[in-house]
Amino acid sequence: MMVLLMAAVCSDSALAQKGMSGVGVNIPLSTGDGGTALGIGVKYYYNISDYFRIEPSAEYMAIHPGGGKEYDIPLFKGFLNGHIFLASIRPARPYIIAGVGFVSYERNEISEDGVAAIGPGGITYSSQTYYESYTLNDNAFCGNIGLGYDFRLSHSFSMQVEGTGLNCMGEDRGYHPGKWTFLARVGLTYNF
Repeated sequence: MMVLLMAAVCSDSALAQKGMSGVGVNIPLSTGDGGTALGIGVKYYYNISDYFRIEPSAEYMAIHPGGGKEYDIPLFKGFLNGHIFLASIRPARPYIIAGVGFVSYERNEISEDGVAAIGPGGITYSSQTYYESYTLNDNAFCGNIGLGYDFRLSHSFSMQVEGTGLNCMGEDRGYHPGKWTFLARVGLTYNF
């Protein structure tokens, strides 16, 4: 009985997280009014306690809005999130995500305009189309909230699966501002 008790205490302390840090990579997928985006990200976290950690992260994504008239949109996101764990220390446990972020993107668009002409038969439209290219830049502060699940693969490695809602403030120029966007992430972290 004593051996079983010691094994349980040792296994629980091996998963203890207070004071533990980690660095890792994320693969984010974003969907919303602006289109679909896939990217790559880096993150760092520090466990303040066994139930709370902070995580700064940065992600680069390329949004493909579709429609054939727009280019892919380069997008940079930076976040500072807090994770509140909903269960005691174990190999897999859920957490709530809440945080703030900053989004910066540049969008190149091409607009099509037909040409109208007034002639003897009235107004006629040319079959020739003129294209105009222009660039939109936007930066916005964001808030996000969501849920995640942390899987301890070993003492040194863990995997995170997250789903968050992201809402940004700023002018409505076609991507985030004023609209909720769903962001899913899968991450792998080295713990030390």
